[in-house]
Amino acid sequence: MAKNKNDNLIVRYDAGSDALSLVLKPGKESAFEEIAPGVSIEFDVRGKVLGFEILNASRRFKPVFQTFRSASKFSTLPIPVPITA
Repeated sequence: MAKNKNDNLIVRYDAGSDALSLVLKPGKESAFEEIAPGVSIEFDVRGKVLGFEILNASRRFKPVFQTFRSASKFSTLPIPVPITA
C-alpha cells in the first residue's frame, strides 16, 4: 500500500470557484490533465500526482456541500485515509 507522507487526504472546497480539491500530497502544481469534463489530475514538476480537482462541485455533490456551506469554518478538513496503489 502506497501512502502519502501524512497518511491524510486533504479535502478543500472553494465556494467562489465551486471547486473541490483532493490533495494527496503538498506541492506546487506544474501540470494537469483533464480526465473527464471538469475533473482534473494535478501533477508536480516530476510528474507525480499531487491531487485531483473537481469543478462545478456543488452541482455534482449537492447534498454534501449543503453541510459545508453551513459550516464555513471547515474550509480544510484533514481526513485520515490510507492511500492505496
